[in-house]
Amino acid sequence: MIELFYFSSLGLMIKVEYVKEANSLRYASHRKMEHRERSMAEQYIMAKVAPKADYHLNRSSRLVYLGTDKQLKKRLASFHQKNELKLSLRKEKEITASVNRLINLSMRNYYTEKIGELIMSARREMKNGWQYDSNPANLKQQMSDLLNAYNIYADHKVTLDDIIPSELKPYWPGLEEARCYTTPSQR
Repeated sequence: MIELFYFSSLGLMIKVEYVKEANSLRYASHRKMEHRERSMAEQYIMAKVAPKADYHLNRSSRLVYLGTDKQLKKRLASFHQKNELKLSLRKEKEITASVNRLINLSMRNYYTEKIGELIMSARREMKNGWQYDSNPANLKQQMSDLLNAYNIYADHKVTLDDIIPSELKPYWPGLEEARCYTTPSQR
């Protein structure tokens, strides 16, 4: 059994090999280890590898440090390269998602403002008795267009019924009523 371990906190890769005939665990590292690092690596080996290898079942057992292994340097470089690529792809996805959220928020805010301006305009027209050659059908179409554009960027979709204020709703369904230049108080 041969296993590779990478200790990110130490920046250390080790290869551990269990030899059943000698009941020994042999390990090597990609670089020279300090005493503290070696102690941590050996504790890890004894806790994680030894139980899987039946290392403790036999009285005569050995834990041997073989020194540095040049092949591990290549494996570590390959490991880092793969992780950097994964990290880069993850960051790219996060950035794209963040930009999309910002665009959606900006567009929702923009269309919310435009819808609000159109409602204010409709209220003014209604108070003025739909004078000045205003076209309620045109207002309805503008509102529908703005609402459709808003819903493209919104998580929660809304309808005309959701956004048209109650005082304007009598004018919205048929729109022909709005052309008779009456205000709600004259009805």
